[in-house]
Amino acid sequence: MTAMSTSTGSDTQYFLWFSDIHYDPYYSTKDAYRAGYNTKAVCNSTSIPSMGSIGCDSPKALVDSALAYASEIAASPSFIVLSGDSIRHGVDMLYASNNHEGSESRVGSEVEVAAHSEYHTDAMNKAGEIINDLMAIISDAFPDVEVIVSIGNNDVVPDYYLELQGETLPPDNPCLFCEDGMPDPGFSFVVEGTEKTCAELKSLVGNEGKETVLCATIQNVEYLCCRQTPPTTDTNPPSSNSSMSPEDSGMLGIIYNALHVNDEDESPNYNQVGAQRRRGRSLLSAEDSATFLKGGFYSRDLPGGLTVLSINTVLYSSFFGPEPFADDPGEQFTWMRNTLMNIRERGNSQAMIVGHVPPSMGSFRHTQLWKEKYINVYYEIIQEFDDVIAGQLFGHLHSDEFRVGVGKSAIPSSLSTPLLLTGSLTPIHGNNPSFRKVFYVGGAADDNQFKLLDYESHRHSVSDSNAEDWSKLYTFSEKYNIATEEIKTEGLSANVFRSILQSMKDKQGNTSPTLHSFLSLVGSGSDGDVESSHKDNDCDAECRAEWMCTLSGTTTAKQYNTCLLQKSGSSRHMIGIAGAAVFAAAFLFMIVVRIRKRRARDQYESPSSIEGTVEMDDQEML
Repeated sequence: MTAMSTSTGSDTQYFLWFSDIHYDPYYSTKDAYRAGYNTKAVCNSTSIPSMGSIGCDSPKALVDSALAYASEIAASPSFIVLSGDSIRHGVDMLYASNNHEGSESRVGSEVEVAAHSEYHTDAMNKAGEIINDLMAIISDAFPDVEVIVSIGNNDVVPDYYLELQGETLPPDNPCLFCEDGMPDPGFSFVVEGTEKTCAELKSLVGNEGKETVLCATIQNVEYLCCRQTPPTTDTNPPSSNSSMSPEDSGMLGIIYNALHVNDEDESPNYNQVGAQRRRGRSLLSAEDSATFLKGGFYSRDLPGGLTVLSINTVLYSSFFGPEPFADDPGEQFTWMRNTLMNIRERGNSQAMIVGHVPPSMGSFRHTQLWKEKYINVYYEIIQEFDDVIAGQLFGHLHSDEFRVGVGKSAIPSSLSTPLLLTGSLTPIHGNNPSFRKVFYVGGAADDNQFKLLDYESHRHSVSDSNAEDWSKLYTFSEKYNIATEEIKTEGLSANVFRSILQSMKDKQGNTSPTLHSFLSLVGSGSDGDVESSHKDNDCDAECRAEWMCTLSGTTTAKQYNTCLLQKSGSSRHMIGIAGAAVFAAAFLFMIVVRIRKRRARDQYESPSSIEGTVEMDDQEML
């Protein structure tokens, strides 16, 4: 920690940051979750490694080991951040009669089957049970530490599916489709495995009863297909949420109950796992219910002038459903503005945003992670309150990454904080389990400003079978020493990451050392060893362009593709320059050869002059 200590003093504190734990209490049993694309993975055998396996979600042994190691290297964290996806993938698949009914495929019709199935309530309660179990495990390891939780897409059942009470308006007769308007030709949807336009959907409903799965699917897209028909009730839900209760709030109520433990009630439905059930402690207060039950978000004031805003990014995801009719789902954006305004007016205070799905492009499938209308509003808010926002922490991608605005990118280049993305604890996608110890200053500092200074990444090598060894993978300020001076003065600022991004550009047509180092760490692999991170070491020009466009602030598919085209054109231009350079070099070589031959003929006549001429020619060729 030498590099960091030069930029911090005795006021330095730290917190722990975990993401995508994906705790699976069914690991090594017949009900264990296995990644569908990984046909080689074995997750349902008692003979598999107890500490986890690629293609599988996190067993309890891995969670326990991570927390035990964390308590050794970070015995007194100021707080702990869990940036979403705390529980296993495909909870509803525990109840589905076949895999196609589960929600992990993201096919709209299959999600609707799970969401309207007779087992949906059981699956939601099971998700709450697993969340409560995980929080009890964390509370046992860190009994007196504040834990701040964000909702991830796999924390709701089905995946990405979350009904907001009072904001999703089904028509009185679900299969009267576009009754008062024409279907919008600009939309199409996958229904029962086939892409259908809005007009085709309208033609399908004539013979459908309103209790069918097809009718339920159509019901959830009607407000997209039939925008000409205004909702029959107020499109702006009342701001007061005091009357909402967990029992009336669906999935959000179940998660709230899992995080808000009531010691007077020893046996709520979601907590029945036998006599030895551990309950843990409350991570949410009764005051949090007003916002959490409305949209799954809340804030927490911490010592040192820091307020953490835990936002529900599932509401803005490109895969989110059912479509809410309100432009501000759950009124979360309104709440963000009001909360940030209060922090600014309070003075000597800073905010940190914690969420799950980052408002950017994904790095693996190159998909747009948020709907564009929500991306625009989010960055408007972040830009407006840039003076009080000290950090933006996200997960979801299971990899060690960042996003920063550059030039005219969609992420404003004027922002002082980047998007920080941490790796996952689950090794399901081939990465090593990891978490971060993040250093910051606040409260006792001269300017009383919260500032992220540095971080350490710690990982367990999943290839070590049953070994419980954990170790520090790298320290940010040491690994990216090309920005050492900026890190000393600015910490984890956007300027620091812009300098790193600049250093990632190709060096003479080859992968830069900085990008190579970054790629070795994406999957939390061994320091400098791409192979052990389970990532492809052969990052060609196309691969490098994809990474640069992803990291440099594109947020929509259109922006990303435009960036790739620009880099492709630049590459062709560079190839032309390189070709001209090769021709010029060959021409100069021919001239030099001719000169040397002439000198060879003349060397017996005037050797001293030849030596002087050669030295001069060598200088000219530099």
